[in-house]
Amino acid sequence: MCEILHSLGQLLIIYFIIDIFLSRFGFDLSRKIGFGKFSYIAPYVGFGIGLFLILKTGDQCSGILGKWN
Repeated sequence: MCEILHSLGQLLIIYFIIDIFLSRFGFDLSRKIGFGKFSYIAPYVGFGIGLFLILKTGDQCSGILGKWN
């Protein structure tokens, strides 16, 4: 279970960094996948949730992309 949560945190951070980067160029990825009126705040909240998952799972876990902390 630990590895699943760590991997989910890693994937959320990667996805929302890409979303934040693309939004600087006018492409709203969050709106395309269905966040609707929350598409402006969703990348930052998602990044925070991903960071929280990575920090809570700690050093004992390694996700898909290895250990990040």
